[in-house]
Amino acid sequence: PNGDPSGFDPIVVARAMAEEGITIYSVGCEPAIQNYRAARAFLVTLAEITEGQALALASADRLADVIIGGAVEEVGLTALAEVAERVQREVELEAAAAGETLTEEMGYARVASRMQQQGVRSKQVRSNAMMSDSVYAPRFKEATTLAEARGVVESTAPPAPLAAAPMHGMAAAMRRGGGGGARRMRHGRALRSSFGPRRGAVGEEGRDAPDSDSGDEMLEARDAAAGMAAPAAAAPSAAAAGAEYVDVEEDVVSYEQVSRMMRKNAKKSARA
Repeated sequence: PNGDPSGFDPIVVARAMAEEGITIYSVGCEPAIQNYRAARAFLVTLAEITEGQALALASADRLADVIIGGAVEEVGLTALAEVAERVQREVELEAAAAGETLTEEMGYARVASRMQQQGVRSKQVRSNAMMSDSVYAPRFKEATTLAEARGVVESTAPPAPLAAAPMHGMAAAMRRGGGGGARRMRHGRALRSSFGPRRGAVGEEGRDAPDSDSGDEMLEARDAAAGMAAPAAAAPSAAAAGAEYVDVEEDVVSYEQVSRMMRKNAKKSARA
């Protein structure tokens, strides 16, 4: 109950992996995962601790798509990490000169908005069954051990079923900075193309980029997307049915990707 038979605690291991820059893409097996109260939250937490993503699959047929798609996206983001770091320094210097104090989320939004304006593009995993959890996962992330996480479950009322959270709906505004401009590719085509945006793409005019790089519009889009994440409890869940598709698309870099890169950069700086 507090780890595997060898005594390894998955929460402790995930944090150690994050410190080493290892990213987890966790996969929930549907419908069996529904038999465990906080299983989705646990898988989401492991992914979020390491700045990865969590998906639900009904069969192993799309597992290769998740593996290949995740690798393609992460290789591309690794190549963009220095760009995000440079833009972050620019944003922080401008804020300091203006006497502004930026919250983390304001910083993420401004950096993402500016990178989108500069036409920075990335590979992005898209699926109709990306897993999320707003009940247990935020508190799981604060836990240092699996025993602490179990305590969260025991002290929290079971959540109502969540409705579908397809990437083309809920997170489209954050993924595309306003919509449109995506080039969908199956994973075979994605591997034949470059693993990340060309450095020459920085400075090009990006499609659908926000008119302002203040980041306010991006935070509003994120909050609006969050409001769309939990329709009526009786609605069918895409995650519960498993992914109908797992694709890789090239698009303007997203807020979510930029925030993940910036958190990884911060951990890397802390290790140095």
